[in-house]
Amino acid sequence: MPSLVMVPLSEVRREWAVVRPMVEAVRERCPSNWIADDVYAAIQSQMALLHIAHDDDGHVCGCLVTQRKDDWGEPHLFVWICFHRHADKTIADYWPEVLGLAKALGLKKVRCESPRSYERSIPMKPLYSVYEGVVE
Repeated sequence: MPSLVMVPLSEVRREWAVVRPMVEAVRERCPSNWIADDVYAAIQSQMALLHIAHDDDGHVCGCLVTQRKDDWGEPHLFVWICFHRHADKTIADYWPEVLGLAKALGLKKVRCESPRSYERSIPMKPLYSVYEGVVE
């Protein structure tokens, strides 16, 4: 898998036309209230970081959006968006680089949310389940 490169804030706007459809594809697969504009705003306000991967031809083939979070005194790297153009690629393909990023930020934990289960492909354990009911 190609290496991830953090996109400097000054270049996010230029890359966004390619990244936005990837973010929207993740949004379509995951039940959530955020939209692509929220992701862009978080990146521009430095509340999130954008990382992109290039294929051998130099085209953007994937992206990762991360946030440094601190939930009740437990700082961690939160993987908000993970996308690769090839459907068989998952966060497991980025895992060594995600761990390196967390380490570079001085963080000892990585968290992500997904409607899919990843504990077989990456060394993570589920913390809790979220259930939702509709009130009519």
